[in-house]
Amino acid sequence: MKTTSEKLEFYHGKLDEEAQRQLDEEIRELQRDHFRELGFEERGKGWLWINREHNLMIEGWGDFSGTFFSVIKPYYLYDRSNRTGPFDGKELASGNKMEIVAALQKLMV
Repeated sequence: MKTTSEKLEFYHGKLDEEAQRQLDEEIRELQRDHFRELGFEERGKGWLWINREHNLMIEGWGDFSGTFFSVIKPYYLYDRSNRTGPFDGKELASGNKMEIVAALQKLMV
């Protein structure tokens, strides 16, 4: 199965100039590493990010939407000193990647 980025790259070069510009912008956005830009280092490939300066941790659990486990959010943001176990209710934020990025931007002002 192709990723969204691979699907967008398929259309690269087959569109008019304005549509091509928008497509290029969407591809760049999909390839951005938002967590790294906010000072996180990846500790587990695609599932754990740490920011020692702010004592924060992000756990990635994947996307369970449309399944029995849909209550599990794709990402959880924690204060590292207050983390006790998965889904302990002590997360600072949970949701998709951009929801976590928005929460981080508010926290790290």
